[in-house]
Amino acid sequence: MIKHYNHLAHEKNAARQAEYRAWVQSYTPLEIKAANLARAQLRRKLKGTMKRKYSAHTTKIVDDRQVKGRVSAYASFLKERHSTGDFKNIKVGDAGKLISEEWKALSAGEKKVRKPTF
Repeated sequence: MIKHYNHLAHEKNAARQAEYRAWVQSYTPLEIKAANLARAQLRRKLKGTMKRKYSAHTTKIVDDRQVKGRVSAYASFLKERHSTGDFKNIKVGDAGKLISEEWKALSAGEKKVRKPTF
């Protein structure tokens, strides 16, 4: 019986997500960006007056067509160094510290933004 209801819940969830994606796709990326900016402004103005942290009409619209921001040189270096496998059996925090030390040891010319490898 539980499997049946779990299956129904997954089907409804998938249908709801498809409906949301279709709704988002019905607008241009510029319209979605403008709507998100307006919602952020509304959140700032309504801050402290709402019972919940965010109201449904102020949540950000998720759109996979939006242009991603630039990746910093450090983030690119961190991702590149971590993907080499040199830090395979090292805890993430310790690996981050080691990579940070490597970054600090680089010269200014070596720190310039390189083309990301990911």
